[in-house]
Amino acid sequence: MSEPLNLGDNAITTATTGETITSASDQSGATQAYLSGLGDKQGATISVNFTYGSGGSTLKVIIETSLDQGTTWLEVYRAAFTTSGGQRIVNVSALTPKTTPLTPAALSDDTVVDGLFGDRWRARKIVTGTYAGNSSVSVRMQPR
Repeated sequence: MSEPLNLGDNAITTATTGETITSASDQSGATQAYLSGLGDKQGATISVNFTYGSGGSTLKVIIETSLDQGTTWLEVYRAAFTTSGGQRIVNVSALTPKTTPLTPAALSDDTVVDGLFGDRWRARKIVTGTYAGNSSVSVRMQPR
C-alpha cells in the first residue's frame, strides 16, 4: 500500500474565502495547486486534522475532485470546525452509483458526496475570524 498523500498543511490565521492549500509538483517539477494521477483509484480515506491555538470563529476545509482536468471542481467533503481542535475522517468510493444528476454546489457542513472520484484532488479553506496561537490544519488522503 502506498503512503498517504498530502493534500495540504496550512497555518490558520486571517479570514479567507476559499484559499487552496494543496501544493504539489507535476512531472516536470512545476508547482500545481492539486494532486494528479489518481484516475485509476477506486476510493480513498481522507483525514482532516485541525490544531486549535486561540481566537477565530469558523474553519471550513473543502475537499474537491475534478472530472475534467481542473476546469470544474466538485465538492466531495466539507469539514467544519470552530474553536476547538479535532480530526474528521471520511471514506469516499468511486464505486457508489450516482443515479441522480449532480449539480456542482457548496456542500453543507460535515457532508460527504460519494460516487465522485476524478484524477485531480485538492483542499481549500474558508476561515472567519482571526485565529492565532499556532492554529493549523493538515489534510491527508490514502487512495486505494
